[in-house]
Amino acid sequence: MKGMLSDAQHDEPRALRAYSAAAAADSDFPGVHAGLGLIEWKLDHLRRARRQLQAEIRHFPDTYLGHYIMGRIEIRSGHPRHAMRHLARAAKLRPASRMAWMELARARLELGQVAGAEKNLRQALRLDPNFARAHYLLGTVFQRQGKTNASAHQRAICAGIHAARRRRARNAARATQSLL
Repeated sequence: MKGMLSDAQHDEPRALRAYSAAAAADSDFPGVHAGLGLIEWKLDHLRRARRQLQAEIRHFPDTYLGHYIMGRIEIRSGHPRHAMRHLARAAKLRPASRMAWMELARARLELGQVAGAEKNLRQALRLDPNFARAHYLLGTVFQRQGKTNASAHQRAICAGIHAARRRRARNAARATQSLL
């Protein structure tokens, strides 16, 4: 719990210490290696992250987080085929994960599997129509397919989502200032 709390507070060094202590106490505890792998990944320690996630997947083959983060590591490491295996598993384990579908699309796009990437992104957007990154990536898919207007449309949707977020943030800041 301390590791998760520290991670939520963006205190990766403290999260790493907490997860390490938990692993030392019980290395077979579900999620402890996934937590360590997540923090190591955030710190860009990819080899250490990979080892932790491999341990988690070995102990708990149905770990969504283990497969999802392992897929992200494989993409970052330039191994999109390996990433696809883990991300497809993550999407199967948690079909409502918009992130798993989007990252699976990224791996497919790196492999030139444009149609598969489009299908995965449409799934991510069914789960969250305001998912700006998925709209942007879908614009990239359409661009690769030579669909210039569709690409521009997706990029415009992405820009609109970001503009709405900035407006909400400004309005919230004004509301906070008026209370002070």
